[in-house]
Amino acid sequence: MKVLLHNLPHGMSRQIFDSLAPLTSIPDLDWTPKSLLTEVEIENEAPIYTCKLTIKCIGDFTCQVGLESFEDTLTGTYEFILRPQDKYSETDDDKELFFTTPGQKEFDISEIVRDVVVLAIPISHRCSDDCPEGRKLQELITPEEAIDERWENLKNIFKEKG
Repeated sequence: MKVLLHNLPHGMSRQIFDSLAPLTSIPDLDWTPKSLLTEVEIENEAPIYTCKLTIKCIGDFTCQVGLESFEDTLTGTYEFILRPQDKYSETDDDKELFFTTPGQKEFDISEIVRDVVVLAIPISHRCSDDCPEGRKLQELITPEEAIDERWENLKNIFKEKG
């Protein structure tokens, strides 16, 4: 996924990529990506390029509560600046910087896309807040309420008498 810098018109432009290629290099992926749409908005003020990357990834995930497969959409954004090392922009302070070399004609965004997708995955991925399969599993592992009568006398041992 390469942005062709030498073909960009001056001012604002947009490039759209729909390849899953950046996700193929993630080791031990525990979900199946189905589609990846990447949009890059670029403000060309050569030799400085201000970029905003937006991703939308659809994939098949496994619910961590109910252990059932479900489809979900991940979204994320990332803003960065491409510029030569010797140039400075006032907006440099709040965005990630990538440096270009003299005569550089393209910039590969694959690694950035991969990082945005990985960071968009929730720590606890669930099909819904009230997972029906998760409730069924909880009912199966609920302990029995019957207390062994030998332990019955110890139940109130720490309660004050009075």
